[in-house]
Amino acid sequence: MYSLSDFSITKDSFSSKEEIHIKTRIGIKKQKINLSELLSNLLDIKQYSKSYVKTFKKKVCELKEDEILNLKFNLIQEKHTEQKIKKTKNDIEKNISRFHYKNNDQFRIGMLSLAPKLSSKVDICIMSGTCENFCLGYNISKEKEKITFKNDNGIFFKLLKTITFLYKTDIFLENLCLDILKFIRLKNPVIRLNGYSDILWENINISITHNLKEEISKFNKTHLYEKNIVNKYYLEKIIDLETPINKELIIGKEYKIFEIFSGIIFYDYTKYNSTQRKSASKFSNYYLTYSYDIHIAKNKEHLGVNTLCLITKKDFKDKLLLNKKYLDYSLIDGDLSDFRLIDELNCKSKKLILLEAVSPSNNISKREEIESSPFVLKDIGDLKNILEVNDDIIQ
Repeated sequence: MYSLSDFSITKDSFSSKEEIHIKTRIGIKKQKINLSELLSNLLDIKQYSKSYVKTFKKKVCELKEDEILNLKFNLIQEKHTEQKIKKTKNDIEKNISRFHYKNNDQFRIGMLSLAPKLSSKVDICIMSGTCENFCLGYNISKEKEKITFKNDNGIFFKLLKTITFLYKTDIFLENLCLDILKFIRLKNPVIRLNGYSDILWENINISITHNLKEEISKFNKTHLYEKNIVNKYYLEKIIDLETPINKELIIGKEYKIFEIFSGIIFYDYTKYNSTQRKSASKFSNYYLTYSYDIHIAKNKEHLGVNTLCLITKKDFKDKLLLNKKYLDYSLIDGDLSDFRLIDELNCKSKKLILLEAVSPSNNISKREEIESSPFVLKDIGDLKNILEVNDDIIQ
């Protein structure tokens, strides 16, 4: 686990008005921002839910800056939550989230979750379009989470991670690699780098330090990784299962994260189009699922991708899923799992991944506003417009 102090962020840093210029080439909107503004956002009580404002006041607002600097958090965290949903007085149903390894063919998902724009005021998902105001990284955390300082996946800790990413990028990237080293000791690990962001990781270089090289060497000597992968999908055609980490890394040289962990599968969802993410396609261990939004339709590139993710109203999704296919697209319930490469390995045809705008486990107060948003599909007319078809295949 890490703290801000581990990234050499000090008390003096917060009083500094030093501005950083964020580069759009890595997928963050070009803007000026200083560290003291980010800290103000961190302590802005308005963005936290009423259910734990009282706790927040007591545990956060009374913290001294030195204490904030030393709050511990992980960069990579396994997503495997199980939630109990009380349907009736005597009926409690256990809901396993789509991130749980049981729903992802035993693959364990390690995720990096940074703070969405609504909480950090830094746009790390610049192609978000109309879904920006309904970002799950903000709304679900705000409504469901409790600041106990035991769960470091909340808004507060997402902001801590974002601060380190923006201000101490080199140290952040090294520690991210060290966290991945720990995570891939689990059985069947896969990594999602963009939890609530859309960063262009294919454009980010990571320098190999002496410390990182030493930790990688230790891993290679002590870990029999090839026994830790489910091989039913013949993944050796995609990655080298026996060498999860590049053995030819040179100290001082820069690599993409996919080159460092050349035997680990990474995946993400993105709202860029396939041309904008073309350089990502050269990495066989990085799988992207393209998510539809209004602005993406303008160049019609969404029609050429093999897998397209669509956000729908629940009743429309349920109606669509009564059929296995729509035209030449296979229909997949995206709320059952998150590791989309499984879909690709199981089904080679073109696919539509259907996600509910507001699912039972993600019930938030903006339901009506979200479901009426332009990026949410409401009926067959919306789907036909997206796919540019006229046939009434599904009534």
